[in-house]
Amino acid sequence: MIAEDYFQLLNPLVFILFAIGFFCIDSFRPSRVALIFGFSYVFGALAFVADIVNEAFPPFIGAVPTAMLYAITAALGSTGLSLRYSGRTQWLILLCVAIAHIGIYAYLNFGVANLWWRSISANFGAGAIFAVGVWAAFGKARTPLDKAIYWLFAFNCLQCFLRPLILVDMTGAGLAPAAYNEQLFVMTLHLTVGVCAFLFGAALLIASSLEIADDLQKASITDSLSGLRNRRGFDSIASEGPNSDGAYSLILIDIDNFKRINDTYGHGFGDNVIAEMGALLDEYAVGDRVAGRIGGEEFAMLLPDEPLHDARDLADALRHDVERIVLRGASACASFTASFGVAQRLSGETYISTLSRADKALYVSKASGRNRVSCETDLSVETLRRATTPRERRRNRSADIIARLA
Repeated sequence: MIAEDYFQLLNPLVFILFAIGFFCIDSFRPSRVALIFGFSYVFGALAFVADIVNEAFPPFIGAVPTAMLYAITAALGSTGLSLRYSGRTQWLILLCVAIAHIGIYAYLNFGVANLWWRSISANFGAGAIFAVGVWAAFGKARTPLDKAIYWLFAFNCLQCFLRPLILVDMTGAGLAPAAYNEQLFVMTLHLTVGVCAFLFGAALLIASSLEIADDLQKASITDSLSGLRNRRGFDSIASEGPNSDGAYSLILIDIDNFKRINDTYGHGFGDNVIAEMGALLDEYAVGDRVAGRIGGEEFAMLLPDEPLHDARDLADALRHDVERIVLRGASACASFTASFGVAQRLSGETYISTLSRADKALYVSKASGRNRVSCETDLSVETLRRATTPRERRRNRSADIIARLA
């Protein structure tokens, strides 16, 4: 085997390695896009192998099937690109373009002796198939890496048209049959397509790996049942402060009699209650607001730059919306309520201190009959109500005044 043959075998090897990479991505994070690109690289490897050995066969057995393998490679690549960036496939258009391409190429192989036309037809046909993906994904890439992936694919499409024309120009004899250099044509094909496929595949694998890492990071701070941030994710935002001065109001929410709901209707029904509460809080968590599930049936919402009275109004709106939820299970139909505690972060205060006051306010709501909103300003009122002597009431008032002046 001569050195050129070894060089030509590099592309099938590289394509197979990339195919394995995409299949691994799909096995770790099921993705139709990764699967389609994996098969695209498999067919690309087969096409390169067929291109090496087809000289030993007649055109119908060698050249035409090889062109079909290249066409399948391009069609799968275009499908993967359009699905990744537009969310749709263009199978009908791709099928029509591929059939026209193979039909023209087969005719030239049997009816035209000029090898220039055969090679130009093969490349232009593959380029037309790639162009479908370029057209479908145009303007859809958002991140710099996705834009790089798109333009690498577009360049691979463009080279299918430019490379044959450049080779024709290099001969200086136009399309004269005697000027055709099959060895040069095949070598430039393998080199150009191999480099484009390598860069495109590497960029796509990097993007897929980053997406997997982002999913893992989100999973570590997301509660799967409610869809909100879990305790770790919520506490990290609240502790750091949602803005420069860390000013925010905090709402704690606790589903009333949740244990009774589980005991009466079953844990599956209880899971539906958690999911409904998560969906409702997610609707309210607009802008800079952050919602999270911080316990079994306990939720929290952070309201950056929103004063205490606005937070209380929002909590009361939530309370009314919770009352209106009706859940229908296989053998049960029920509603539920929730209690709320609201506090506002004081200057220089830690998140734990704010959380503690919101929790005390929540306890007031629970102790007062549930299904109500209590504010941190209600804490002193509740303390005074429970005081039994004038002296104790004066002491509680003084402590409250000192705390607020501080």
